[in-house]
Amino acid sequence: MPGTALITVFDKAGIVEFAVALSKAGWTLLSCGGTLQALRKGGCDAGDVGDVLEGAGQCPGMFGGSLKTLQPAVHGAILAHTDQQLAELAEHGIRPIDMVVCNLAPCGRSLAAIDIGGSCLLRTAAKNYRRVTVVSRPDDYPQVLESLGCSTEQQRETLAVTALRTAAAYDSELVVHLTP
Repeated sequence: MPGTALITVFDKAGIVEFAVALSKAGWTLLSCGGTLQALRKGGCDAGDVGDVLEGAGQCPGMFGGSLKTLQPAVHGAILAHTDQQLAELAEHGIRPIDMVVCNLAPCGRSLAAIDIGGSCLLRTAAKNYRRVTVVSRPDDYPQVLESLGCSTEQQRETLAVTALRTAAAYDSELVVHLTP
């Protein structure tokens, strides 16, 4: 059953083709920044997550666009899983997010280069793997497209573990880069 996918990736390999396939399958696409530009340039009809945030009374982004997805409306849309929580989203005009497609920017050698939003998105989506599919590697795009509309909880759990491993490896790499 189609839903809403939030797509924000550093590694854009295969993302346009993946997004086009999601769109053709009836999914609503949300994105931001460079990913949104790449999707639109590739012919995808993707909405700007900032517009959704403004509509929900949230800040559309700050700090030159580097702070967009760390918002209650975004994380609530990913985390909601009970009927009561989904109804609360609807009261605020927020659609649930059913898929998060996110890979992280490479570690930099400074605190300013840390990918905070992407790491948080991966963890948030992984926490709610029973309802949300989280895709953290381009290599997983074909598998996800094959199972659209019929993914099992086991498949979503496996993808969630991959996302958590991705976030943990990123954190470990940060420690190595930032340790004097």
